Amino acid sequence: MGQEIGLCGDSGNTSEPHLHFHLQTSPRLGEGESLPVQFTNYRANGVLVERGEPARGKVISSSANG
Repeated sequence: MGQEIGLCGDSGNTSEPHLHFHLQTSPRLGEGESLPVQFTNYRANGVLVERGEPARGKVISSSANG
């Protein structure tokens, strides 16, 4: 179905569990340019999204969850 890229957790002063990640054009931190991230076949507030970038405040779930 897909590849797990990380786990969600709440290890600090946050309002909910979340995942941080960053993609860039260089393997060295702070060098290179940021890259956009797009996900496929997920639901945002229950609406199927074929390809996109989840927006802040949306509840995201797997498309397999109905």
